[in-house]
Amino acid sequence: MKHPHGSGRSETRRIGWERLEVRVALFFALTSGGLGTWSPAAFAAKIAVFSDIHVFTSGRIPERFPSAVAEVVKRKPDAVVLAGDSTSGNQNDKMSSQRVALWWSSLQQVLQPLREAGIPVLPIAGNHDYYTSAHKEGYVKAWDLAAWAGVPGSSKLQVEGNYPLQYSVQLGEKTELLMLPIVTQAIPAGTSKFIEEYARTHPEVPQGGTRIAFGHVPLASRMGKTTVQFQKNLGSLLVASGVQTYVSGHEHLTWDESLPVNERGDAIRQVWVGTSSGTYNFPIRQNFRIQHCSGTRRTECTMPSTGKKFSLDPRSFQQVHGTVFGWIDTDSGEVSFVALRKDGSWGDFYE
Repeated sequence: MKHPHGSGRSETRRIGWERLEVRVALFFALTSGGLGTWSPAAFAAKIAVFSDIHVFTSGRIPERFPSAVAEVVKRKPDAVVLAGDSTSGNQNDKMSSQRVALWWSSLQQVLQPLREAGIPVLPIAGNHDYYTSAHKEGYVKAWDLAAWAGVPGSSKLQVEGNYPLQYSVQLGEKTELLMLPIVTQAIPAGTSKFIEEYARTHPEVPQGGTRIAFGHVPLASRMGKTTVQFQKNLGSLLVASGVQTYVSGHEHLTWDESLPVNERGDAIRQVWVGTSSGTYNFPIRQNFRIQHCSGTRRTECTMPSTGKKFSLDPRSFQQVHGTVFGWIDTDSGEVSFVALRKDGSWGDFYE
């Protein structure tokens, strides 16, 4: 891995974030009986998070991922977030638009059970989805708002902004999501303004509710290097905007930790969702193993945010459970991880 329908709709597009102008306003309510006037439902949302699926450049789907989709369908979340790196593009890879379109059509075939179950899909881009102009064009073309976030039978949902690039989502009356194009350890032009404007128009988090941001690249790395200024800048901006949790992927490992974002002691919960296809994983960096793991080989570890236990492989220092999706329950406030076990079943990531 290289680091770094509705009642009304209007839209104009040019490809590329720095050149993209999309204005989408879509307010809809979808029930088994069809369309209606959107009205927030008084429920707390359950959200599944897939990340780093990495459809192969041939268009082949990693063999474990269909099982993850089937498990999520069984669990009936209110939405599924794709947290980036769904594909395997690389810098200057010269992949054609036709090949990139194949990646996305292959992925969406596997995701079709989510549509059939009425579960909205909320994507964000990762670095491997968005290097070249062909990648960018293919990503934007792949995701149609009405088709994927407006599935008949879905929970009541409100989407505003530049789906699938930079947009906000309200699930019911208690859950607010900010979907951000964070593909490097830098805040893209326009994203700071987007977050600040959202906070201006939504000054209060709903009572008893939650505001969560999603971006592919985490505020800090647990397998590579951290750009401290990025952690401070984006973290402070999110905290000032009422965001309590920032969920990312990118690192091909699973982690959960409260991170300081400024000298005042403000902090944000950072959740790293591991790869949901298990194609490859990275070890936790040595200094974090020393800090959070024990035993002769420091392979018995404790998750910082929860105190829950997990293990590392003693040879690779990769997490034993390497095929994972995230599960967020906004009623309980619990963030958990569901892992593929050796016997082929899905269960708790923790021991």
